Amino acid sequence: HIDYLLLSYIIHRRGLMVPYIAAGDNLNLPFVGQMLRGGGAFFIRRSFRGNGLYTTVFKEYLYSIVSRNTPLEYFIEGGRSRTGRLLPPKTGMLAMTVHSHLRSTSNKPIVFIPTYIGYERLMEGSTYIGEMQGKPKEAESLIGIAKTLRKIERIFGKVHVNFGEPVFLDDVLTANQARDVKLNINDELPTSVIHTVDHTAHAILENINKAVVAEIIARVAGDIMTGE
Repeated sequence: HIDYLLLSYIIHRRGLMVPYIAAGDNLNLPFVGQMLRGGGAFFIRRSFRGNGLYTTVFKEYLYSIVSRNTPLEYFIEGGRSRTGRLLPPKTGMLAMTVHSHLRSTSNKPIVFIPTYIGYERLMEGSTYIGEMQGKPKEAESLIGIAKTLRKIERIFGKVHVNFGEPVFLDDVLTANQARDVKLNINDELPTSVIHTVDHTAHAILENINKAVVAEIIARVAGDIMTGE
């Protein structure tokens, strides 16, 4: 969870507006949830399936954020990779962002900024190894956070934060002949917009990959694994 805390810190230090952050409701823990809300987080369910009212209310909330030109941060993979490689995109939030844009009458552009965050060492390295060996993922808890705090003073090397080439939504809409589509809150996405969402997601992932830093520790480990 250092990712979004670090990113908000960097953005604040650069004098820019700290984004709202889409967070899973598993992080809405006592005391911790209130602190994260104070830092810009809002909590959402992992799945909206089967709850039309929840979906409608959230769409309206997201539309209000987009309409106010408020920066928004979410993780397009929808989970944590255990291999270091990007996971296939989960496009739910992205689709609702595009939907909100096509509802708006302001025609203000939306730009996606792909962001790469790389660590020389991971605080949860032993946990990742355990999960790759078949152990179930541990749920977030106050006890787990307390255990993590004991690691804060250890040296974990450097962190690299790179911003990739931006992806302009209007360009992708134009390429998929969806620039002039207008939607209402409960309208389904037409095929051209679905293609726009898919192409935008993959463009974001490609530009994240282009911004990757080759960590020296990973390079040494790769040399050892391949016998070079």
